[in-house]
Amino acid sequence: MAASTLLCGHGFENVYNLDGGIRRWDYEVVKGTTKDKLITGGEETFDVLIVALMLEKGALEFYTKAQRLVKDEKAAGVFQRLVTMEDTHLQRLYMRYNQLLWEMRSFLGAADELPSLDQLKAELSTAYMEGGMNIQEELVKIEDSAFMDDLEALEIGLEKEYAA
Repeated sequence: MAASTLLCGHGFENVYNLDGGIRRWDYEVVKGTTKDKLITGGEETFDVLIVALMLEKGALEFYTKAQRLVKDEKAAGVFQRLVTMEDTHLQRLYMRYNQLLWEMRSFLGAADELPSLDQLKAELSTAYMEGGMNIQEELVKIEDSAFMDDLEALEIGLEKEYAA
């Protein structure tokens, strides 16, 4: 509903909101593209959170690089907003991870200290982004962005977020 409202606010017509949300969608679905599964099902909660942090950082990196690639100011603005959103997501995940560590210390008496968010941002691998997409492969798709406008940038963002 939020996306529909946003698009209508930007002058788009024929925008539809799916009753029941995305779970009611019964048509073609975009599948993840990684050959190697990042989550297999046997991980501990903390391992899954690290992967989530890594994927959020990957999305942040993708949108940051995409913003630099585009020539159109409005398209760059769309990517900048996506960078800000991904950074917020990264901060929220980090806070949740810290909360879980604190709870573990309370119950078990010991748990590893979590590095700072800046340290994690510097150390986490970023080959993939949300949705399991390879960052470099996705950037290649938009390298020739001389004619990209804000609508195309929004479509790229929606595609990436949908796959996530």
